[in-house]
Amino acid sequence: MSFTTAATASNRTFVASSVFSAKKNKKNVTIAQHQKTRKKFIVSAEATKQAHEGIAEPHESTLASMRMSSRSSSPSSSSGTYAHEGIAEAHESSLASMRLAPARGANTATTSRATSKADGKDTLYFSATCPFCHKVWITMLEKNISFDGFVWEDLENKSETFCKTFATGSPDAEANPSVPVLHLSNGKVMVESALVMNYFCCNETYPGVDLRPKTAEQRYDGQLFENTFNTVVPAFFKCLRAKNEAELESAISEVEHALTKADKCLQMNASFGGDNGNYCCGNQFTSHDCATMGFLSRLRIVLKHYRNYDLNNTLQKLPWLKSWADAVEKRPSLLKTYALTPGIVGKKSVDEAYIAHFAKFVSWSSTNA
Repeated sequence: MSFTTAATASNRTFVASSVFSAKKNKKNVTIAQHQKTRKKFIVSAEATKQAHEGIAEPHESTLASMRMSSRSSSPSSSSGTYAHEGIAEAHESSLASMRLAPARGANTATTSRATSKADGKDTLYFSATCPFCHKVWITMLEKNISFDGFVWEDLENKSETFCKTFATGSPDAEANPSVPVLHLSNGKVMVESALVMNYFCCNETYPGVDLRPKTAEQRYDGQLFENTFNTVVPAFFKCLRAKNEAELESAISEVEHALTKADKCLQMNASFGGDNGNYCCGNQFTSHDCATMGFLSRLRIVLKHYRNYDLNNTLQKLPWLKSWADAVEKRPSLLKTYALTPGIVGKKSVDEAYIAHFAKFVSWSSTNA
């Protein structure tokens, strides 16, 4: 099955808006001449004025219309992907209302932000398919943060402005520029996804819902789970970079070991499960969930496609972690990112978008894939 969005009944239909971007060049050619050349884009000032105020609230029937269907544990079709049945497609104005794209009819121009920040706005260099950006995106949606300074960066053709901005904020100016990068209007540059996410969580300028755990014990439990779950990330990349069956088998064992430890964290947490709630801090959804939940879809889609790894089979043996996964994967914020991603990157589905994003890490094909 795949994570493709499905059309629902007319009373809850969303029509996915297409996102066009343009390539800036010295001749200032028009956008129409470059519709086939997808590069980074930033919402223009004119488009921002036409956009709805604030990030769109979830559809009144979100949990019903966007709920995830049960996933089959059997191998998928030739594409090797899964489907989220019943995920509603994005509303026609969703991208505009979230200020992730211009409103219909607005003039969109590819623009480079000056490092002087003379425009007086914050800028967030971003990628819709990057798993590290995903945690920041989920956080902003959960807090209903209105933000008009997104720059969707083409990671295969990074802009000079982005690279210079990253070098300004990174302790290692020679490091490979990576997203997200937040450039504040006062000139300060922030790097590292966890730090940018924490900035949005703790900044009183963005009140919204409080994603910080309420007690010291919850903070400990949440951070322990986050740190433990995220040990799956290097194991995930080892799976993709494996050059033979032995390396792949070892990497998959590391993935399962990381997930087993995360399951144990939840089992040890007295605030987790049953009437206490199935988020990693119990009944409160927190930043620790934001920092981890997005990687579930990479395990489901990408490892299934490239390495024939079935996350569902592993979760059946890890009931505590499965309960958490079932809870967080119903969040409207997560489902909205799945609905919007294809239009942002010009793909037919979120499966296709994620698979394409990680293709560069795979150089060997398993006979079992």
